[in-house]
Amino acid sequence: MVALTRFSAICLFACTAKPTASKDDSALTDSGGIVEAAECLEPQLLATHTWTSSDFVDTMAPPPPAFLGTCGWGMAAIDLNQDNDVDLVVVGVNGGTWALVNHGGVLAPSEDILFDGGPLVSGNGLAVGDVNQDGRPDLVLLRSKGDADRLYLNMGGGRFESTPIVESSEESQHGSLFDADGDGDLDLFVSRHIDIDEPGIDFIEELEIRGNENGFYLNNDGVFMAAAVPGVADAATFQSVPMDVDNDGDLDLYLVNDFGMFIAPNELLINDGAGGFSLAEDCGCAVEMFGMGAAASDFDNDGLIDLHLSNFGSPKLLSSVGPARFVDTTAASGALIEPSADHVSSWGTIFVDINQDGWDEIATVFGPVVVGIDKDWTDNIDHPAVNDLNDSPIQRNMLLYNEKGQFEDRSASVGFEYAGISRAVVSADFNNDGMPDLAVTGLGSDRSQVVVVVEAFGGCGPGITVAFPAVGGRDIGATVAWSVEGVVRRRWYLPGGTFSSSGPTMHLGLGVHDAADWVRVTRLGGEIIEHTDVKAGTEIVVR
Repeated sequence: MVALTRFSAICLFACTAKPTASKDDSALTDSGGIVEAAECLEPQLLATHTWTSSDFVDTMAPPPPAFLGTCGWGMAAIDLNQDNDVDLVVVGVNGGTWALVNHGGVLAPSEDILFDGGPLVSGNGLAVGDVNQDGRPDLVLLRSKGDADRLYLNMGGGRFESTPIVESSEESQHGSLFDADGDGDLDLFVSRHIDIDEPGIDFIEELEIRGNENGFYLNNDGVFMAAAVPGVADAATFQSVPMDVDNDGDLDLYLVNDFGMFIAPNELLINDGAGGFSLAEDCGCAVEMFGMGAAASDFDNDGLIDLHLSNFGSPKLLSSVGPARFVDTTAASGALIEPSADHVSSWGTIFVDINQDGWDEIATVFGPVVVGIDKDWTDNIDHPAVNDLNDSPIQRNMLLYNEKGQFEDRSASVGFEYAGISRAVVSADFNNDGMPDLAVTGLGSDRSQVVVVVEAFGGCGPGITVAFPAVGGRDIGATVAWSVEGVVRRRWYLPGGTFSSSGPTMHLGLGVHDAADWVRVTRLGGEIIEHTDVKAGTEIVVR
């Protein structure tokens, strides 16, 4: 199968490759002669598009005077209409939303994408994956208490039709689609938080807090069936991260828990290969924190998967030191962010190689926990966990630049210091230039929703793109390795983030080199696809 590269406007030809899987599984397309400069330029992030509620929300309901900022704000980068452009679906806080559809690199609100014949109903978060194995990515919408979570099947042509997910009418925040039981289809873990309206804000000081019960669903021919929930079911979980921490070929599960010092710390659950999970002992990752989100990658290029955790307070960076073993390297790596008026409540966080040099940066967005009140909510609480923290009403997003395993804050110089009320961040190639871009969601000063697309320029130029257009059961968690002049690097396709899902592509940085010796994709289940002598700007499509 030959795929046309999206990085050039001309028709191109398939370049020479030696795949170990059949050509029905992957296609490799030449870049048309893209060659890197002798050295990498300083990368720049430029906010190219901004939308507010009036642009994409169907019917504007008045925003509440004050609310806990854990609801809404999520988004998904997904090709909604199978035109090979990445679109953006944003979840509405107070109303249904129209998708932002990509036409040749320019996104605009569109009523051509229909969810049950209209806009997408309001909710909290989105997950993306091919649930019914028809080759098209579907959506899972996570909703607040009283509204069932919904599975939106992709019918093609921009039409999505939904069914409610059983036993799901609780305070759902995040969904992880992944193959838990090794049968090749996508199962679902739903992270659920607390219903703030039920206990009131004073519950924190009284330490009388439990989360709504998480959900775990096994896929039965495209239908989610409730199963026993692994881990501490009512731990006020914000996000789960499926990843293979013990290198046995199946996906384990890391749970990021809020109020960890009051209910349960973060948990690492080890998969037995058939969807049974047990708590990892002495993993070094059972952190007690106000866990908001997580990202997984290999920031120091030692071949092991690391974790960055967002928090109310200082985010944490955990480095893997072996199978199911981590150490806290936040300070040692330069990733320590001291709480301040600009940075205290971090939410969405992702690893992304902005300059395509082969070393992943960390992009993290910040915003207050409670929106619309005159004073800091922590002033009402007398507890050591929050006494030294002040949750300011406007905070700044941050990009930690990775200089060969050491981080430094370059938010201002790179162009990622937007001040506001942010919640989620995703990565995708929106402008089809082979470089990873970002999208951020949040609220404006009037509590209307804001979406900003931030495009990346400069750096080392485009590396190699690996695309998983269906986002299928063998794709999520796949290992992608590449060699440049004998130096091997490894990443994993894990698109999930706080409330959100990044796009269907991975971007492999080549630095100052114009080709990789080889690129190897190991899909879940063990299938290996390999191409040799892969030029910069090439896209490998895995089907």
